[in-house]
Amino acid sequence: MIHEASASKIIINDESYYESHSIILNDEINNQIKNAKDDDIIEFKGSTYNNLNISINKKIKIISSNQTKIIGSNLGSAFNIQNTKDVSISGFIIQNYETGITITNSSNINLTNNIINLVKNTGIDVYDSNNINISNTTIDKNNNGISIKKIPIIL
Repeated sequence: MIHEASASKIIINDESYYESHSIILNDEINNQIKNAKDDDIIEFKGSTYNNLNISINKKIKIISSNQTKIIGSNLGSAFNIQNTKDVSISGFIIQNYETGITITNSSNINLTNNIINLVKNTGIDVYDSNNINISNTTIDKNNNGISIKKIPIIL
C-alpha cells in the first residue's frame, strides 16, 4: 500500500513571540523554510514583521490571511525566490525594501492578493524565469513596477 505524504502547515507567530523568546526572527523563518518539505504551507499569523529577507528555494506556499505587513529598511528583497518552481506568495503588504519580490531562475510562481508599495527600486524583479502569474496584486509608489530581465551568459 502506498501512502501519499500530505503537506504540513508551519505557523509563523507574531513578531513579539520571537522577541520575547530571544529568537532572531529572520533566521528562524529562513530555518523553517529550509526545513520545510515540498508542498508545505508557511502561514504568517502576525500583523507586522520588520526587516525580513526571506529566501525561498523549494516548492512551498507562503500565505497570510490577514494582510500581514512586511516592512524593511530600504535594503534587499522581502522575498527572494531562486532556482525553484511552484511557489505561491499570497496576502502580504510589502513596504520599504530595495525590491519587493525578486524571482531568479524559477518557474510556475504565483503572486496573488499582495500589495507592494513604497519600495526604493522595483516592486517585482524577474530574472531568467518563466510562467510568473501575478493576480490581484497592487504595485504602487515605487520607482518601477515589474522588471523582467534575461541575464546574459558569458562564455
